Amino acid sequence: MTTGSILIAIALFLIVGLFIARPFLVPAPPPEIVTDRERLEAEKEAFLARIRALDFDVETGKQANEEWEGEREFLMQKAADVLRQLDETEDVDGAIEAAIQKILAEVKS
Repeated sequence: MTTGSILIAIALFLIVGLFIARPFLVPAPPPEIVTDRERLEAEKEAFLARIRALDFDVETGKQANEEWEGEREFLMQKAADVLRQLDETEDVDGAIEAAIQKILAEVKS
């Protein structure tokens, strides 16, 4: 081997090594802070997507109607539970907004 080919091999080895080691050298971004409302919204969207996919499977004949009814009923119940929880969080949000408006009115007076 010539000196040039050895230097190219070393340079290539270093580049590949740095590329592979990059995830270990760069710190991970901090996790996003997710509120309860955002989590519930994501759950709601996931249940609705699963229901749509289930309905599509029945329409295309991939799933039997007997299985579809039970599974759809279960998913609808879970989605309804999430919607109830969302309604409860809305009440809290409304109370907080009302309290803020009251404080702002007192400060302006």
